[in-house]
Amino acid sequence: MTPERLAAVASVEQMEEIYAKAVDDEEKSMVVCRWLEVDLRSGVGAAIEFLSGDPPLLFRLAVVDKLKEVTGREVQYDITKLFTSPSNQEAVADLKRTVGSE
Repeated sequence: MTPERLAAVASVEQMEEIYAKAVDDEEKSMVVCRWLEVDLRSGVGAAIEFLSGDPPLLFRLAVVDKLKEVTGREVQYDITKLFTSPSNQEAVADLKRTVGSE
């Protein structure tokens, strides 16, 4: 999906479909970043799901930077560590508390 077409997507249902069809981590990270703009609560859930797969650093960085932008807060997620690291689990829990994501 091109960035232009993705920018036109405005519903959570469409974001879910596009994410499910994404073929690689680059495309998934683009979808998650747009999803965060469309609906913060469900977008944070998608971001957490994406990060849980420990994608390449560049794509982790894109998602964490977008999380910082849309929440207006410093996100303590360390892209150099695995998702399961204690510090990243604390960052995920903080995101869930802040945004109310499941």
